[in-house]
Amino acid sequence: MRKAYPTKHNAGFTLIELMIVLSIVGIISAFAYPAYQNQVMKTRRGEAKAALTALAQAMEESYTNTMDYRVAKLGSEASHIFPSETPLDGQQKFYDLSIDQSNTTDRFFIIRANAKPRGPQSRDECPNLWINSAGQSGATDANGQALITCW
Repeated sequence: MRKAYPTKHNAGFTLIELMIVLSIVGIISAFAYPAYQNQVMKTRRGEAKAALTALAQAMEESYTNTMDYRVAKLGSEASHIFPSETPLDGQQKFYDLSIDQSNTTDRFFIIRANAKPRGPQSRDECPNLWINSAGQSGATDANGQALITCW
């Protein structure tokens, strides 16, 4: 009597199956990556807004001490009221913070967060943000046109 040996069955994937899976992964990635990049830009913009709000508080504190917004300076020296770049922590900076000297008086200020030129945020739909001493805020695009959806 002859023994029945089990036949060898190669379990695995065919080349066609692998190509279909890779195609599906590629299509999903094509949609997911831009959405991820957009979310990263929104997060960085949120950090810039938070930095502007903190800078506005520092401007108010400086005004309380000097009764003049024009004396406030930004930078890393001890005499300066706030850093000049954001995010405040981390190595890579995405925005430059500034006091708009042409519109700042002893009783009024405008501060700005502008995306660094040629940086990743310069491609954001809202690259330039501002806030003033009256609590008004806004944004402009790279051409200086006012945007209403950024704050």
